Amino acid sequence: MPIPGYPVDRREAYLNQIAGGGDTKPPYPTTREEAYLDAIAEGGGGSSGGGVLVVHDVDGTLDKTWQEIHDADYAVVKNSYITDGEQEEFIAPIYYLKSGNSQYFVVVISPGFDNFGDESGTLYFSYYSASSADGYPAFWD
Repeated sequence: MPIPGYPVDRREAYLNQIAGGGDTKPPYPTTREEAYLDAIAEGGGGSSGGGVLVVHDVDGTLDKTWQEIHDADYAVVKNSYITDGEQEEFIAPIYYLKSGNSQYFVVVISPGFDNFGDESGTLYFSYYSASSADGYPAFWD
């Protein structure tokens, strides 16, 4: 079986190194989240060249079109909000994209927080939709 030409993530790069008999192997991520955070830390910011597309939620509307998000290798949503007078920020992965019936959906997964601002262990799904592939998805409840 031939080895694919372009590894999708560190796991594939790791397996390619083993299959190809290379002496150095990239560190194997313990979780997918670790791999995503590493990609962000390495400066990924656009979909060209295999990076991470960082999408911003600006007053409930994403600043990239559904098609731009769809075409990215991997995309995250960066959002900020004010809690108790302090600005908080989070980066959440885009979990799912779907189109159908003239609707284009983006689903973002993020951690839930308890009344004290600590992560509660609950995951929340935020839904955004646009009426065309070149539209900017807006928060949908």
